[in-house]
Amino acid sequence: MSSYAPSLQNFNWYNWTPNMIAFTANHNETVLSASYWQQKVFATYHGTQTLPVTNSEGDFNPLFWAASIDETMNVAYLKVINTGSSSVPLTVNIDVAYTAVNGTVMTDPDVNVYNTRQQQHAIEPEAAEIEDCGAKRANETFAWNVPGYSVAVLEFHLA
Repeated sequence: MSSYAPSLQNFNWYNWTPNMIAFTANHNETVLSASYWQQKVFATYHGTQTLPVTNSEGDFNPLFWAASIDETMNVAYLKVINTGSSSVPLTVNIDVAYTAVNGTVMTDPDVNVYNTRQQQHAIEPEAAEIEDCGAKRANETFAWNVPGYSVAVLEFHLA
């Protein structure tokens, strides 16, 4: 379960900011915040059970992560947040074979960027740049540079 409050903001009258969704009577002026997109991405790519993750090098910070699996869809998800300004190399060892990796990422080099009526798409999810990994056998590694100031979900299609 997750929640976010406050959720809605009418641009014509409000008491606080930020909100997940800001609007006017004109639907073309609806603004979806970065928080909205993060909640949507995490809700879209979720597993049915949590997977254990072992950190073999270093510690958390600036990377934070969690993993889950959806056995009915035969996919594993790795959610990664980079709170630092520069990209960080990430190496993932998976103990089952996988056939492909897709990713969704939200990032911007300006930590203060946000969506407005004038720039409604300043920050929103986009496909992550991931090289075609081809079919991988179990216990092979996957490497990716996690962009700075980013929220990402990697989707591993299991064999």
